[in-house]
Amino acid sequence: MPKPISPASKLAATKQREPRNQKTDCPRRKRVCVCRCREHRHKLGLTIDDVAAALQMSKANISELERGSEVQLTTCFKLAAFYGHRIDELWQPLEEPAHA
Repeated sequence: MPKPISPASKLAATKQREPRNQKTDCPRRKRVCVCRCREHRHKLGLTIDDVAAALQMSKANISELERGSEVQLTTCFKLAAFYGHRIDELWQPLEEPAHA
């Protein structure tokens, strides 16, 4: 059975944009996981404005969570449903550096 089309993919299909360059890491603070929402948004050719409007969230909130700010669990579920992925596919733990 084919995977159902996510709301993000449906929205992206209505847009006539090229995928944008990806910047995924923000070195400002220590994080325990990496948010992959920006990567998915760029692959679909969506803007922060598109995602914010579709999820009824502020552009600032979308931008902050993409840069690694703390996120409420309800927001995680909302984004996972929008992009058609599981939460653990959108937020992945950082690899711990190996100690010699």
